[in-house]
Amino acid sequence: MNFIKIGVLWFLIWSIIATFFAPENYQILNHLMSDLSTVKHPYPFIMDTGFYGFSVFACMSAYVLYQKKQTPQIIILLIAMSAISMSLIAVFDTNYPMSDVVVTSRGISLHAFFAASQEGLFVLLITYHILNSMKPYKTVHIIFLTTSLLLSFIFILNIYPGLFQRLIFINNGIWLFTYFQKFKQKSATSALIQN
Repeated sequence: MNFIKIGVLWFLIWSIIATFFAPENYQILNHLMSDLSTVKHPYPFIMDTGFYGFSVFACMSAYVLYQKKQTPQIIILLIAMSAISMSLIAVFDTNYPMSDVVVTSRGISLHAFFAASQEGLFVLLITYHILNSMKPYKTVHIIFLTTSLLLSFIFILNIYPGLFQRLIFINNGIWLFTYFQKFKQKSATSALIQN
């Protein structure tokens, strides 16, 4: 198992633990995972552990891929950028419409920027796989990308944002866990790349 897979499991485990320790008024359908990391939360370090841990494992994954010298540099760069933005999500506090946490407007904008960048980086990463794949992997990547974009659109509409944020994470996490670095090059002589 490579480090990016460990990072996905790490984040999942700590987000579940943080949810168990959420305040009584925390609603999983409406409140975001980031709301479990706010300084106003009684145990913010639990969710922060998930954010920072994922960042560490993603950095380690990028380093290992770089050392092997078999992975396109764009993939390594996108994984490294994802690691950085994930840690910065935890650094800057959040205040969404469904949250009663009050933070500075600068913190809100930076948090929202780095949170949105996670989805943007995922889109770029999976798009690279689509562009460099043949069937059946191309079809699988397109399905995951379409699902992620659809869930993100519903999330932006503020329809059960807590639920749809988690569904985005599950969709993207499953792809990272099962189909990341799996594509068949358009060249007939290229081998299937697996990490």
